[in-house]
Amino acid sequence: MAHSFETRQAEMMMEAEKSAWALEKANYEREKQRLSSELEAMRRQLSSADLRLEAYQSDSAVDGLVAELESREVAWQQERMELAAASKGALESAEAAQRATEKELAVCK
Repeated sequence: MAHSFETRQAEMMMEAEKSAWALEKANYEREKQRLSSELEAMRRQLSSADLRLEAYQSDSAVDGLVAELESREVAWQQERMELAAASKGALESAEAAQRATEKELAVCK
């Protein structure tokens, strides 16, 4: 009977060990699934961050082009005002010269 008790005790220990291993395996599988889900979430966040970075870099490039165009527009407007002032001065000088010439012609007649 002792042998049968020892056998039964060994079987119960084996069953307990099997249950412990099964529980450990289930815990391992749950942890593996949780980490896999976290990894996938991190990949999605990284992908989203990459897209935001690309958009930011694109926006920065566009902002740079806009700033360059605005700078060119300011320079063009300044040049236009300078040319208009120079043209006005030249026109006034030409009109003054024409009046002087007309006066000289009037005196000569």
